[in-house]
Amino acid sequence: MNRFLSILLKPHWVFILPLFHSAGCIATAVTGLEWLPVILSEFPAGIFLMIIAWRFGHPLIWFGLFGTLWWSWLSKKFFEYLSRPD
Repeated sequence: MNRFLSILLKPHWVFILPLFHSAGCIATAVTGLEWLPVILSEFPAGIFLMIIAWRFGHPLIWFGLFGTLWWSWLSKKFFEYLSRPD
């Protein structure tokens, strides 16, 4: 467990979840699938982004940009939580 935690504490792991989210958004837009899995993955911010995308259109821009920023913030906070001194 200690080795696993030491691997997670390397700062480059912070960028993996936003990268997966961006790839998922692009794959959803290209294949024409429903956006519901993306909305659920961003809960609670996904509900707000769904309302904006419903009103203004272009869900790839809203979910791709702001959802990725949401995942970047969550990843950064999780990294800070793991690297805090006990």
